[in-house]
Amino acid sequence: MSIIKFNLTKEHIALIKAIDWKTIAFPHLKQEVNTNTPFTNGESITQDIGLILFGKRYDEITPEHKEDVKYSQEEITHMKKLYEELPLALSICLYCNDFEPGEYKTKSYLREWTKIN
Repeated sequence: MSIIKFNLTKEHIALIKAIDWKTIAFPHLKQEVNTNTPFTNGESITQDIGLILFGKRYDEITPEHKEDVKYSQEEITHMKKLYEELPLALSICLYCNDFEPGEYKTKSYLREWTKIN
């Protein structure tokens, strides 16, 4: 029997809260949005996540300055990891009916998450 452990962070929760569910479930409702990203204004995943976590949202930045938002390779790697972990993070939040950061665990063949600390 194997145990899965996962550290649900405030960053995971911020990203989950920023998902624009209409772009996922009903992409035709937002025709101007690039449906390759489930976030905010439909810019690139990296730019959307970076702005959600580290800075202003695109709708607060003037169009001529959007290209100026740059992130280090370390930040980009971190953002990609968070994005890949979102399904698991959402699974924890939904199962526990809570959005509380912390360490969670479950058996590998179940999704009965419990908070460790």
